[in-house]
Amino acid sequence: MGFKDKLKNIIPRRGEKGSGDQDSSPFSQEPQDFGDVPDLSELTGEQPASVGPSGFGDVPDLEGGVPAESGQTGQANNEQVENNAQKIKTVESRMSKVDANISTVQRENQELKKTIDKIDQSVVELLSLYEIVSNQVNPFVGDNEGGSEYIERFEKNEERINEIGNYATMLKNDLDALYQKFDTQGINKLHSKIDDLTSKTNELFEKYDELNENLSTLKQSTDEISDRVDILEKIDLSKTYEPSENQYNVIYQDEEESAENPSVILGSIEKEPTTMIAIFNWIEYLIERVGGNHLQEALRYYVNIGWISEEVFSDILNYAKGMDYYTEKDDWELTPDDHTKSLMFIEKMSGHRVENSQTSDNIDSELSKIKNGV
Repeated sequence: MGFKDKLKNIIPRRGEKGSGDQDSSPFSQEPQDFGDVPDLSELTGEQPASVGPSGFGDVPDLEGGVPAESGQTGQANNEQVENNAQKIKTVESRMSKVDANISTVQRENQELKKTIDKIDQSVVELLSLYEIVSNQVNPFVGDNEGGSEYIERFEKNEERINEIGNYATMLKNDLDALYQKFDTQGINKLHSKIDDLTSKTNELFEKYDELNENLSTLKQSTDEISDRVDILEKIDLSKTYEPSENQYNVIYQDEEESAENPSVILGSIEKEPTTMIAIFNWIEYLIERVGGNHLQEALRYYVNIGWISEEVFSDILNYAKGMDYYTEKDDWELTPDDHTKSLMFIEKMSGHRVENSQTSDNIDSELSKIKNGV
């Protein structure tokens, strides 16, 4: 039986009187027997109207008839019934909410119970784990026989440690006595002399290594100089031009004679990746050596000595226009080493294979130094 049913049984039904067991309604009961209607003709002198339900005739105006309070009492009873019904509906709605809240509380209680059960299980597992760890770590936890075995092991280990300590003390005493014996015979002085001799020997070895490095560097430099001399011997020095002491600009030779010279090393530039890379590397090298403001004079010099043609001269200047002239210098004088590197660049741009690979490596090394700001 639900809570609503219990509430309905508690509320008394209208129409019940006393402690009777029969359920009755005041609207379903038959009208009480009021007896016979008296003859009212003697009072009013008129014939009484027929008594019956409404609709069968007019009801006469009776003086001293049924009192008016009976209609008002029925209306009041109807209002009370409606109020009671409204209150019952309100109570039912509230009880529905109470039922929902009770269901929510019961569900939360069940979840809480499950959580508590899990916590209890975790605590039991932790306690069992703690007992296992205690039995393994603490030698005094567990049975008495296992604890006595651990105690015996600790005592044996302690005895061994004491024996080792005594032996180490005896050995130290023997070494101290031996050291004092050797000290009396002048062994310390011999050790110091040996240490000095060892340090001097190490210094000699270091100097020997430095000497070998210097010899290797000198040999490499000698080979480079020899290779450069061989290259310079192949150059027609009769066409070499040297700037005057009082002038910074070169004196140009006849451009037409240089253009018609069949002995020009680089007559034109091929639009190949390797050739273009060599051109830009050479431009960068010349700008670093003579400055961007003297690049034209340096290139004109190589035109005059027959290394490049007028066409190459113009092409290189056009390529140089797109580069940043990040260096400027007062003059453009180049050393023989600079001319040698320029010749190697020209050989690369002309497609000729450079015989001296070491000189080519030096050029690449020099370019890397220039890019790194060395």
